[in-house]
Amino acid sequence: MLTGQARWKELMQQPVSRGEATMMEDRLLTNILSTATAIEALEGLLVKQGLLKDNELMAEVKRLLEQKTEQVNAAAESKSIVEV
Repeated sequence: MLTGQARWKELMQQPVSRGEATMMEDRLLTNILSTATAIEALEGLLVKQGLLKDNELMAEVKRLLEQKTEQVNAAAESKSIVEV
């Protein structure tokens, strides 16, 4: 009988069913929506308090997403170069 990490590795090697994949996607989308709503609410409160201009927080989020996307793309390119 496997326990702990060995059991987890065994489970992760099994294929995912369509139902499980759909559930994972639904959970992921729910978490994304929840996070986006929290960011929007936070920005609204900070704008009302005069600490931020309208859309200032979202502009910073966009900037960070672009930066992270560039980093991921650079890492993917360097990995593919090594694999070739």
